[in-house]
Amino acid sequence: MTSSYLTPKVFLGEYKGDHSLVVYSSKGVDWYNVHPNLEKVLKSIYADDILDLSLGCDGRFYIKYSSGLTVEQRLTQGIWEEIQPQLQGRLRRVSKLSLGFGDEIWAVSGEQEARHFLRARDRVLEIVQPSDSPHPAVNDIEFIAFGCCKDDFIIKIKGEVSVGNWESPSMSGIRPAQVNQIVAAALSPVDDSHYFILFNDGSYRAELHRVLKKIVKRHMKTMTSLLYNEREETVETRVEPVPNPFDGLLMGPIFMTPALSSSSSTELKLLDFQDSSYWRIRQLFENGWMHPWKMRPEIQHIYEIQLPEHLARSYLNYR
Repeated sequence: MTSSYLTPKVFLGEYKGDHSLVVYSSKGVDWYNVHPNLEKVLKSIYADDILDLSLGCDGRFYIKYSSGLTVEQRLTQGIWEEIQPQLQGRLRRVSKLSLGFGDEIWAVSGEQEARHFLRARDRVLEIVQPSDSPHPAVNDIEFIAFGCCKDDFIIKIKGEVSVGNWESPSMSGIRPAQVNQIVAAALSPVDDSHYFILFNDGSYRAELHRVLKKIVKRHMKTMTSLLYNEREETVETRVEPVPNPFDGLLMGPIFMTPALSSSSSTELKLLDFQDSSYWRIRQLFENGWMHPWKMRPEIQHIYEIQLPEHLARSYLNYR
């Protein structure tokens, strides 16, 4: 269960001719047009269970996640066939994995003495497997994002960001002095017009089609209104760190003064994600799910019942 602030993470891929997307943060996990096997996993876990994730073309995916006291890994059959000879048939040896265009793949095993298995562009090899210096340790590699072109990639190792193509749309408007402030990046493996860049001050730049943009927006708490270009595709905004929504909440029944309806009849009000009542009710539901054989359903919306004044008065007198 997500119980602390998680930096939003976005992943882009392709499946059946359309973009795929997975995004997770303190607000949960959302996805669009992913492989059915990945969707099955995502439905069964929380955001803070995810340890590593990557999307590629043709529905290719890799996910590493916590399951109780164990760590589980899932991936498409084609990827496993490509990497298992080097891993001696042991998937648990994989520490991190990134997918790119076509059958492009980067996988690494080990911790300090990292072993890399790549079918990737030469310039990426020069960065993760330098010939004139020791290879970076697994824990020093913060992320590798592959784009659709051979020069389109973003890699961060030990706080240093390497950019493949400064002329790509994802880098437009970003100054060299800002590049090391990038904390997360997602590039599309099928075209350079879709991307997501997150900076350490909470600002982000994204160009996504409308459906993907709507999904990502749910995970971003904005300080100001979103700014769009004339195509209403590029998004530039600032994200405030989202505090743990469960801090200070007490378990137990909720007794509140009923909300009053402006009319003479009972009404329903949709609670916003930022409403403290929303998170309190959600916590009670999630912590109180006790059915041993049924998966807890995901909350989509929570509504507040607003009573007309005469019914509210009767309720308060009863209490």
